[in-house]
Amino acid sequence: MQRMLTSALMRLAVVAAALTLQQATQAQTRELATKGELLDRVAAIVNDGVVLNSELEVQVETVSQRLRQQKLELPPQNVLRQQVLERLVLQEIQMQRANQRRRQGVGRDRERRAPGRGEAQWHDARAAARRPRQAG
Repeated sequence: MQRMLTSALMRLAVVAAALTLQQATQAQTRELATKGELLDRVAAIVNDGVVLNSELEVQVETVSQRLRQQKLELPPQNVLRQQVLERLVLQEIQMQRANQRRRQGVGRDRERRAPGRGEAQWHDARAAARRPRQAG
């Protein structure tokens, strides 16, 4: 019985939080209408990055046009929007990982560089290390 009560209270808390967030968003929109211009909205937060609503809308429209050109049936708008958002989130994650690897790679290259070694010698040694080794 206590579990059911706790579960019901948790659901009620989630609904209350969602309503509060919705009201805050509406209040923000009303305030912007009188004080400024809303440039964009955040569709998803991905670690340190975001997917903007404008990006989502452009991609949804692009996918919709492509499906219509191919004479394929469009899925419901909410399903299409969710699928496109998931794809944009995955792309953002991939970009973040690539940037992280690039930054880490630069750091490792600097650490490998021996003190006192000339830049040309370092590049020669690095190129030699990358060459495929021939079986002897």
